[in-house]
Amino acid sequence: MFMMDNACIQKEPLGVSLIIGAWNYPIQLTLLPLIGAVAAGNCCIIKPSELSAKTAEFLKEYIPKYLDHDELISNVKVAVEEFYTKDPKSSDSYGRIINSRHFNRIQKLLEGTSPALGGESDEKERFVAPTVLADVKFTDPIMQDEIFGPILPIVSVKDHNEAIEFINSREKPLALYVFTNNKIVREDIRQKTSSGAFVVNDVVLHGGLCSLPFGGVGNSGMGAYHGKHSFDAFSHSKAVLEKSLAMESANSIRYPPYTESKLGWANWIMKEKIKKKGIMSFFPFVVMGAMFGFFFKTVGVTAYETEGSK
Repeated sequence: MFMMDNACIQKEPLGVSLIIGAWNYPIQLTLLPLIGAVAAGNCCIIKPSELSAKTAEFLKEYIPKYLDHDELISNVKVAVEEFYTKDPKSSDSYGRIINSRHFNRIQKLLEGTSPALGGESDEKERFVAPTVLADVKFTDPIMQDEIFGPILPIVSVKDHNEAIEFINSREKPLALYVFTNNKIVREDIRQKTSSGAFVVNDVVLHGGLCSLPFGGVGNSGMGAYHGKHSFDAFSHSKAVLEKSLAMESANSIRYPPYTESKLGWANWIMKEKIKKKGIMSFFPFVVMGAMFGFFFKTVGVTAYETEGSK
């Protein structure tokens, strides 16, 4: 019965999970369900047993230290060293800020911050090290404009919905980069935000794909270019119609005098056009047009021959 059908089980997060630990196995009965709940994409609230007070204090202190926030920073550090060695300043692969004005602008953005990684600079060489800022707030100066520098501010959010709210509270960006393997989260962000481009698990790469248009939307730009999209952006799409006269006899209902019969045909055509969809919806009109054309052509030829014989 189901040979030609596709069936699957799709896992979706339940939402917010409350995990109440027990005193007899306080670590296992708290962390094991926490791991599964986080892996499924849930936001979690854990409540260790008050009877195992020392374990509860331990979990309260160390769980926040070992979630994605710090894991991300440590992995960024590994990647920076892999790309540019432990001394990016001496790396031939690491660039410099384009001029002194922009160097000073970036330095001002870093004032009063405590970088979790990098932060070093050299005005003479216009060098700014790859820098990661942790515990950044939406209202911080670094979050008020485009950075155009090697600085990565990290703002913690409770879930992707809060991230969507933040994105939508600002001008539409030139590109939105989302790193996730969760298809539900990815599609939710894509559908609920507007940006010039939407890239998953990479950055900037869409700019090298000529089959995709490159451009912003709203405040981030007007129009798009690349490949054929450049041609489209710099040309006007002029509507051109060449009307064939082969079926002109079928168009007689368009012309005066407007009789009840013509009005009836027009109403029928319009109703059928609204009701039907797809290419097959045009089939009755093609048949009807062919019949009209054949009829009027036959009548016209007969009338012409009759008049000619007179």
